[in-house]
Amino acid sequence: MSNINVIGGSGDDTLNFAAELSSSDTVNGGAGNDTLAISDADDLTSTSAAQVSNVEYLRADAGDGASYDFSLISGLTKAIANHNSGDTVTFTNLVPALRCSSPTRWSATTTM
Repeated sequence: MSNINVIGGSGDDTLNFAAELSSSDTVNGGAGNDTLAISDADDLTSTSAAQVSNVEYLRADAGDGASYDFSLISGLTKAIANHNSGDTVTFTNLVPALRCSSPTRWSATTTM
């Protein structure tokens, strides 16, 4: 797998890594309210998250049975459960000020 280096612009960016976020990737959302979208919670580790900065939203694109740990990325302000599989999405270590959302058009369970 190659190294992916992303620097967002001055607006709101969505950085879609699907199930491919790794410790060799560098993600800098830049200015704006930026979203990191991933579909495999196992990809969000202390090693891969250390390379993520200036990202305000974390979007879980699949319920894969693992937990999305918000303590791994500093500065997150919103958790988004964005999947239609019917599986459960679990967010752990949320801070009290964090906002959570799940699109109502999908029947999904978000556990916090």
